[in-house]
Amino acid sequence: MKFFLLSILFIFGFHSAKVFSQDIQNRNKEKLWEQIEPFFSPPEKLRNEFGEFRSPLKFYNGESVNSAEEWPARRDEILNRWHEMMGEWPEPITDQTFEFLETTKRENFTQHKVRFRWLPNQTTAGYLLIPDGEGKKPAVITVFYEPETAIGLDKPHRDFAYQLVKKGYDLHELHALMASRPFLVSGGSSDPHERWKALNHTIAVNKLLGYNNRVAMTNRSEHSPNEESNEQIYRFFEYFLGDSIDLTIRLSSR
Repeated sequence: MKFFLLSILFIFGFHSAKVFSQDIQNRNKEKLWEQIEPFFSPPEKLRNEFGEFRSPLKFYNGESVNSAEEWPARRDEILNRWHEMMGEWPEPITDQTFEFLETTKRENFTQHKVRFRWLPNQTTAGYLLIPDGEGKKPAVITVFYEPETAIGLDKPHRDFAYQLVKKGYDLHELHALMASRPFLVSGGSSDPHERWKALNHTIAVNKLLGYNNRVAMTNRSEHSPNEESNEQIYRFFEYFLGDSIDLTIRLSSR
């Protein structure tokens, strides 16, 4: 009887701790959303402004996409057109192997310099940054400038790989191909608020598919990223890649 009661208490305690942990995660998620929510709405004067861009919701023959069921055919049409112009993606290198050149322990992660094949007959060098701790974690590929800048050994405010690993994780048609995946445009001096006219087309595609709050943009006056713009990016990643995130943010939830 004593063992039975202890078992009940253990199960109850474990369940309570799990519920408490989930409650903290949910509250943290709500705080993150409060920080990034303004980036998902264009200025009032630009809402429903689509400029002179051709709608991704129209086939090239002029017919409209009227339902989510019709979108895959239109998506394939866009993809095929761009493949005709740029060429198709090469087949993935499935027998890839890393050659570890050097390993350095930094703060709360391990930095590996590696050599790998980025083309079937050509290798290149890069860095693999692995956060401390066990279990699966979100992965981010950073191709911004050269590898040393990405891992924080060169120019400031461009060390995206370094910052993310510390935390554990006229192309409007191409934007539309990403629906319903969330994406953020970190806009510099060449990306004024008027860029929302192009992004509004992707918002329309997401709404057709039943999703909201999938397209975001921040703006700054300089070309170069800064501390504020980087923090906005990291909050976006933290929200959408966090362990407690439900990526199915439907129209009814906001």
